[in-house]
Amino acid sequence: MNYFVDPAKLFDTTNSTEKEIALLLHQGNVGGVKNYDERLTQKYRLQLEAAQPKEFLVIGSSRSMQIGADVMQASVLNLSVSGASIEDYVAILDLARNFPAKIIILGVDPWMFNSNSGQTGWKSLAIEYLQGFDRLTKSHKNASLARQVKDENAWRKLVQIFNLEYTKASLLSLLARRNDAIKSKPFRKPDDAPEIGFDAIRMDGSRIYNLAQAKVSKDEAKERAVFYGLSQPIYALQAFTSINSEGMMLFEKLIERLKENSEVWLFLPPYHPEAYKSIVSKVPMVREAENALRSLAENRKIQIFGSFDPDRASCTEDEFFDGMHPKASCLMKIFFRAG
Repeated sequence: MNYFVDPAKLFDTTNSTEKEIALLLHQGNVGGVKNYDERLTQKYRLQLEAAQPKEFLVIGSSRSMQIGADVMQASVLNLSVSGASIEDYVAILDLARNFPAKIIILGVDPWMFNSNSGQTGWKSLAIEYLQGFDRLTKSHKNASLARQVKDENAWRKLVQIFNLEYTKASLLSLLARRNDAIKSKPFRKPDDAPEIGFDAIRMDGSRIYNLAQAKVSKDEAKERAVFYGLSQPIYALQAFTSINSEGMMLFEKLIERLKENSEVWLFLPPYHPEAYKSIVSKVPMVREAENALRSLAENRKIQIFGSFDPDRASCTEDEFFDGMHPKASCLMKIFFRAG
């Protein structure tokens, strides 16, 4: 049953949710986005948007997903993905190598240079990463990784045939189809008002959080930030004891290639003030990562905006959704004052 119902389209991607979302975004805002692969959606988006130039192309993690046309007051295509790693940048920006953008904003998080970050989401675009890596470095040393990831993906799909949770999802999918009420199905959204229970995406790729997240109060955000700062380990910053020099060199190569056709800006998304206090006391390398990025920007003669430190970024407690996600008002302050 799991193979034939296949609610997540693991075995048949001809009409995948990711393609459906990309097609809908080509026309306007999209609601009801849930249980999909963000990276594959960005791949399909680029196939559709290649001939439509933008003032800004944005890539980063979920901490950069609020950067849209409303923030930049210009045309934007935001290709950010949750938990972005250096591999995501290489893969997605290689797919976007012919995309006409005047300015490319690289939203950079400290974990990008932590070799122990544990980020694996990029493997959805493993082949694209290897192709991008080869173009940047003229090296084929990671060819075996492509085969490994292909094997892992094939095994993951095979396991789902016998997986109890996937069986439950299949049954629910069958029931929803029978009742013609698949509430989580992506749909064309006529506005950008928050929805109950589901996130949405604007046509420019920026995120519309669900109602509970979008309407969070200052006190609730502070409570979430305190909890975030107390977490062990702090997201993607575990065992962060030194800058990953290979990752930094690859990032520099990427910047130099991007500068051939576009202006490049670095963006450092701030943490909530309460979270930042805990982060820098537990993981001093966060400050070191920012210092390294500022030196890189100075050496490469590119603009840098924001700071992991909210005070330096001039963002206050009421301008965050939680410990790590700044609101649009914070971003507008950052981009419309000196970088």
